[in-house]
Amino acid sequence: EDIDDDDDDYDDDTPSAASQNYISAKQAKAAAFAHAGISASNAQEIECELDEDDGKVHYNIEFKSGDYEYEYEIDALNGTVISFDNESKRDD
Repeated sequence: EDIDDDDDDYDDDTPSAASQNYISAKQAKAAAFAHAGISASNAQEIECELDEDDGKVHYNIEFKSGDYEYEYEIDALNGTVISFDNESKRDD
């Protein structure tokens, strides 16, 4: 009997956008760029990962533009901004 009782190993349980009704990574990035007020062509070092916390699936998106670094969590179901942060790279 093989029962997976929600252990803390999420490697096998990482959600897939293709298998669910989730927005695409491209749509999630577009939502983050729009919220940040920049165009995709002005974003550099873009990282986008589908993740799940407490049963909620979202995209973690990080990118840089100009003198700022941005971090976003975008809801994978509807594309709304869950949380965001940006800081100047000049603060280092």
